[in-house]
Amino acid sequence: MGYPFVPQNQKTNGLAIASLVLGIVWVGGVGALLAIIFGFIGRKKIAESNGQQTGGGLALAGIILGFIGILGAIGFWLSIFALGAAVDATGSYASGFTYGSDNYSAGGSEAAVCNSSNVPSGDISSSWISGCQAAWNGQVGTGSSSGNTGNTGSSSSTGTSGNTGNSGASVNTGTSGNTGNTGT
Repeated sequence: MGYPFVPQNQKTNGLAIASLVLGIVWVGGVGALLAIIFGFIGRKKIAESNGQQTGGGLALAGIILGFIGILGAIGFWLSIFALGAAVDATGSYASGFTYGSDNYSAGGSEAAVCNSSNVPSGDISSSWISGCQAAWNGQVGTGSSSGNTGNTGSSSSTGTSGNTGNSGASVNTGTSGNTGNTGT
């Protein structure tokens, strides 16, 4: 009766250890991928070592953690891209809102200003157009005289005189932009 030969100088395979460590610290997915690769190579070398190397369990754990890390990395990067798209859409909406506000005219057409041909490259067109339309619709009905200076008239005056800088954001029923009107 004999006992099987057990080598005295067994060493733990370095790739198996590296696989386990990289499986734990997946470093954005790259470490997880390396954990899988090192784990399979380490298991192969352990099998070929005729009992001189150990660490098959470490390599297997690294492989399993590597696959879990790959799934985690996919989820992580998808959430980063989704967050980036949401932030970009917010900026695109604000850009469209500014454009709609700046290009509003009472006699103009919303369709002429808030359309896809005016969307700057790099902006998300649907968000930009929504922002432009919101600015345009916010302007309707806000017409008021502003910047009146020098309103003077005699006691029998029924009109406004000396108006400068009247501006309105909607159809204005009053006189807009008149300068130098004097009444007697």
